[in-house]
Amino acid sequence: MHAKHFGGVPHEVLFDNMATVVDRLSSTYRAVVINKKFAQFAKDVGFVVNTCRPYRPQTKGKIECVARLMDRLKVYNKDFTTIEELDNIVNKLMNEINNEDINFIEKPVTRLKEEQKYLSSLPSIDCISQYFRQNKGYKVSKESMITYKKHKYSVPIKYIGEYLTVVENEDTLNIYYTTDLIACHKISRKIFKLQKRTCS
Repeated sequence: MHAKHFGGVPHEVLFDNMATVVDRLSSTYRAVVINKKFAQFAKDVGFVVNTCRPYRPQTKGKIECVARLMDRLKVYNKDFTTIEELDNIVNKLMNEINNEDINFIEKPVTRLKEEQKYLSSLPSIDCISQYFRQNKGYKVSKESMITYKKHKYSVPIKYIGEYLTVVENEDTLNIYYTTDLIACHKISRKIFKLQKRTCS
């Protein structure tokens, strides 16, 4: 989200059907369900979530177009050593792209000036800071398990030794490797108590 850079929040944001946005277990071809955490984030920030319809290139192409623009950064690999240098490269490229008129009805920078009139106000930092806290990583054991709140949950064996993140949604636990959903389990509510042993 670059709402701060643009000076406001758009009414609607289009997303691909990624696991961090869509609840894939509850969604169907005809009805996409947004996962509760992201739905709450959208509500707090102030935008409506819209997702690409499967097999519909008209909307899917809008997302992939952005990905193609990001590919233009590849030529700058190893040209920076600090975050500040990377920021300068990104800002330079962004300025070039936004002032191009090739394949556009009008330059993006010109369209932005018109659309900024309709942007909503930025949310407060206190309202959204909770969403940007770094998630704790859970290391996968040799038994291809992670331990979460004193209970063990299995993951595919190829992730042994890796660090995963988890998202708790009511009675389910979603386990992610970076942004990929790799496992989903019903949360265990059992409480195990150790029995005292007596010496005979």
